[in-house]
Amino acid sequence: MDKIMQDIRAILHTPEIHIDYILLVGGYASCKILQNEVKEQFGGQCRILCPVDAQLAVAKGAVLFGLNPKIVASRVSALTYGIAVAHPFDPAIHKVENQRENKAKDYVYCNDLFHKFVQNGQSVLCDKAEKYTFGTVDFDQIHMNFRFFSTEKPDAMYVDEPGMKQIGQFVVNMPDIREGGNRKVKLEVSFGLTEIKATATDMTSNEQESVRLDFMTV
Repeated sequence: MDKIMQDIRAILHTPEIHIDYILLVGGYASCKILQNEVKEQFGGQCRILCPVDAQLAVAKGAVLFGLNPKIVASRVSALTYGIAVAHPFDPAIHKVENQRENKAKDYVYCNDLFHKFVQNGQSVLCDKAEKYTFGTVDFDQIHMNFRFFSTEKPDAMYVDEPGMKQIGQFVVNMPDIREGGNRKVKLEVSFGLTEIKATATDMTSNEQESVRLDFMTV
């Protein structure tokens, strides 16, 4: 009981989330002791609701979602998601051990930086797509590797930090090198209810690669 109260309190204290109602569902929600404790501790902040047949509410919700996935408009991300990127090296900001140099030795960059897509606790609209553009490091580069990560931290800077977990990757081919270092790759990231879909397209050759990541467990 104490753990449940702690978890509810932590959610209510999350700045990004505004809650007016607490809905008690599942088999344990039928317990009068639990109902009374939730009403006593949080009744002054929220309206407490417990439907008839609370133990069946989750199953009914799953059926409704199966019939119409758009019944849910958004969800709150439990983790922070992003990819590994490289940026021009800045000695005032970046770690020296992450400093790299391209083949032509005319570009010094910081490797394995974390580029955030969505932050933990952030509300994400379903089917919302975000677009990003990335350039090449070397003039004769023939592929670009995308590595996706998740973490509980809201403000991670590097993908090798403790708690960072790689959840997927893919490589998009860039066979046409006639434009040298001016080539771009477009990355489109869509957030669904149960998954994240990422698609990268080489703007020169139209080579394309994609991956689907489980939004519910990773």
